[in-house]
Amino acid sequence: MLAYGALVFIAISILYSLGKIGTKIPSFDLVILGLATFRLTHLFVYDMVTDYIRDYFGKFERGAGKTLSELLNCPWCTGVWAALFIGFFYLLTPLAFYPIFFVALAGIGSIFQIISIYIVRLTPSQYKKEIEG
Repeated sequence: MLAYGALVFIAISILYSLGKIGTKIPSFDLVILGLATFRLTHLFVYDMVTDYIRDYFGKFERGAGKTLSELLNCPWCTGVWAALFIGFFYLLTPLAFYPIFFVALAGIGSIFQIISIYIVRLTPSQYKKEIEG
């Protein structure tokens, strides 16, 4: 928690020094930021492509490695960090909107995928097993 607080302080300090504090965020952009945060969180916590990261940190039984393992297996925890990074870069430069927008589009796709999985009454882990064979 201390590391997160320190990064929030650093991010706010940088944004303040650049005159970005107090920036009004349009409703559409806020939705985009939320979808991008959802997708980035889902990527690190659930997606197979990042299994190797979770597996690496899963080996640790204590210390920073254990903390990162717990973080990468908790969608709420990872979501807070993802929101910090996405929000920071969004406020830092207007150019960040475009990659954030594309991640948000992927987030919409993920939501549809999750809905379709639940329509056929499979949990995400059951669906993953069916895909893997």
